[in-house]
Amino acid sequence: MTEQMDAIAVLSAASWPVLLVDQSAKIREANAAAVEFFGAKAEGGAAPLVALWTNENGADPAGFLDRVT
Repeated sequence: MTEQMDAIAVLSAASWPVLLVDQSAKIREANAAAVEFFGAKAEGGAAPLVALWTNENGADPAGFLDRVT
């Protein structure tokens, strides 16, 4: 649990955009760089990843998450 908390702290402090997304394609956490880049729609809680998704990605968010998990 401590390692997971350390990893989250490092990602939160990252200078590049970081999104923590759950299996249902909801944004659960976004660091400050992600909110600055994507705007308020990236703020965590339960924002849908589809709000940031573009057709250029070639798959819907759920399909993408299936491939990378």
